[in-house]
Amino acid sequence: MADLPREGALAKTAGQALEELVTQAMGKKNQLLDWREVLYCYLTVVGGEETLRQRLAEWFGEGREVKERRWGRALAAVLVERDGLAEAAAILRKLEDELDHEEWRRLADYYTALDRREDARWAKLQSWEHLDEWRLQRGLQQDFYQRYQRRGDRVPETLDEEVPLRFLAALRKSTSPQNHVYLLRNYYSTTRDFRLLACVPEAALGQSAQGIYQLAAGFTQVSQLLQEEATLDQLTKHIDTLRGQAKTVTDRRALDLIDFLTALQGARQRQGGEASGERALSALRSAYERASWAEGESRYYAEFLAQQGQLRPPALAAEQLRQLRAIVAGTEAGTELHVALSLALSQTEWNHNQQDAALRTLGACLSSLRAAPGPPPRPSSRQSWPAPPTPTWRTSASSASPSSTRAASAAAARSASAARRPSSARSSRAPTSAWPA
Repeated sequence: MADLPREGALAKTAGQALEELVTQAMGKKNQLLDWREVLYCYLTVVGGEETLRQRLAEWFGEGREVKERRWGRALAAVLVERDGLAEAAAILRKLEDELDHEEWRRLADYYTALDRREDARWAKLQSWEHLDEWRLQRGLQQDFYQRYQRRGDRVPETLDEEVPLRFLAALRKSTSPQNHVYLLRNYYSTTRDFRLLACVPEAALGQSAQGIYQLAAGFTQVSQLLQEEATLDQLTKHIDTLRGQAKTVTDRRALDLIDFLTALQGARQRQGGEASGERALSALRSAYERASWAEGESRYYAEFLAQQGQLRPPALAAEQLRQLRAIVAGTEAGTELHVALSLALSQTEWNHNQQDAALRTLGACLSSLRAAPGPPPRPSSRQSWPAPPTPTWRTSASSASPSSTRAASAAAARSASAARRPSSARSSRAPTSAWPA
């Protein structure tokens, strides 16, 4: 109190004296104590709302410095109490890098009160993305078993509007998005809510090159449940809408893959199958003809094509084989990548009842391994060579399964390894082949 002027001090109220004292202390820029905190606590207690708002607005400024930004939350709270929702929302948007789950929920409430639905949805999504991935998954599992799973005569609840947002957040955060697609499939099989389907192509945007193929592989399980033509049409329109949000080649290829799987399911329907088949063919060509591959992406793409099995109609099958053969031909022979791509191609050829072509593909791969210098390539940690096969000489060509191709692949790999060893180290006994003589 010694810093206060003595003249007229008794005429001042205690509040005025304290405010003047703090103002003078702030002017001295004491490094050991932030007197603004004292003044903030005082104004909060005595209810000087307008003075508090003015002070907080002064301290926050433009919110560019850390020492300014610390007052943003308090300023937003005061503005809300004075019916300044729009101003409070603008303040929190400036602090979006610092907000936690609850603060994002608060911002979503502000937007909802202002009838800004798209902004409210975005803020809700951000709130879920600020939770741990496995916390999201556990919450979704618990809600499914307690609220949405069919049990006896109990009618499942109507799907909460934030469940799709929670799935979208989990899919975006995950490095293995396919881990969450199975649960999404359970939700959709029970509720048949389109919003669950819509979050899959949305989650594809921003994924890594590896992530889009994991997500597409998981979506294959969901697409099998799509039986209504109206649902398929609605999903394809949603994908077209999202194309304007795609920023990278990977984003555009991801949407092409989801579009292909959706149209492929439509091509299997009795009605509208021809148009869906043409769209699936267009999407597959578009995915392949994108500008460039990310590192290792050609392998993911080839394996994705091989996983589709025997495609129909014939135009799709021809495009599937054409793309695989072009990818193999454009890869350096004798490398691990060339082996993996050759295995994918031979498996697809075998599925299309082109057994001779599958054998030629494996034979060419084997020859390139023998001609390559150095030791034979070893399987990477991501994928091992196929397991030793069961003898298949009693299996006819028309009934051969994909496992037969994998058997041939294993035999080719073992033969290549033996061919590259010195002759003195080789066994004198001829190797046993899984293929008929």
